[in-house]
Amino acid sequence: MTADAMASNTEALVLVAITGPLPNPSRR
Repeated sequence: MTADAMASNTEALVLVAITGPLPNPSRR
């Protein structure tokens, strides 16, 4: 896996972690 792929993978996981338990922060 390239560092790029790992970075975007981590970003996606973080997004899911943030938007999962909380109401969608970008749609107030």
